[in-house]
Amino acid sequence: MNASRRFATAVVAVALLAGPVAAQSGESNAKGWLWRQCNEDVLILDLDPVPLQQFVGSEFTVLVTDGKARVIIVAQDCPGSWFDGVELGPAQEVHEWVAIEAQRDMRPV
Repeated sequence: MNASRRFATAVVAVALLAGPVAAQSGESNAKGWLWRQCNEDVLILDLDPVPLQQFVGSEFTVLVTDGKARVIIVAQDCPGSWFDGVELGPAQEVHEWVAIEAQRDMRPV
């Protein structure tokens, strides 16, 4: 199984294996802001860095800790979305986060 197929399988697994976490941000009447109320599923994986580096490409260097690369997958299921007080309807998104090498003095946000 190639790296892309394994990664896609991991994305599907987040919906099946992870538990829901309620998330909410913003104000419903704020202007110029997108507001959503979402359920999030999170999956944290420590993977073989070689196929992951091939997937990421040569522009970034995957951070390797104890021989593994860290990947975080967040799936959002939002029953409602609003922009400038106008309801846009439901939305679903999947975000993949990969730890990469950076300057040593950078701090997490």
